[in-house]
Amino acid sequence: MFFFESNAEVPQFSTAMIGLEAAISVIASQKSNLSVGNFRLFIYIANNVERLYSDTGLSLTSMAQELEMPYATLVRQVDLLESGYGNYKGLNWIERGLDASNPRTRRLRLTSQGLAVLAEIDTALKNKRISDKKAAK
Repeated sequence: MFFFESNAEVPQFSTAMIGLEAAISVIASQKSNLSVGNFRLFIYIANNVERLYSDTGLSLTSMAQELEMPYATLVRQVDLLESGYGNYKGLNWIERGLDASNPRTRRLRLTSQGLAVLAEIDTALKNKRISDKKAAK
């Protein structure tokens, strides 16, 4: 048990936490039961968007290594962000394709729906920054 003290020091966090909250709100409005792992994967893909469209692309194997995640777990998370699996309906935010130079390698890219969700997150973060600047004045 603990007791509240009126003179206790209140921890302070950066405004990045508020931005994260805004991003999570956008994702939750699109798909309320999205796991933290799926959210992390989607943001990882967004942060590596240049690699998605480069010649080397972004392979599932390299993603699993970089995220320090078992390959099978990554595939299930990609399934949900793509077309779904089992009783889970997919979000259609990403799509898989074959690598032109190595047909055994799968590459990912964002769909128009995935790009729209990222644009909505970006707008929410920009609006948050604008309101922070106005509040600071």
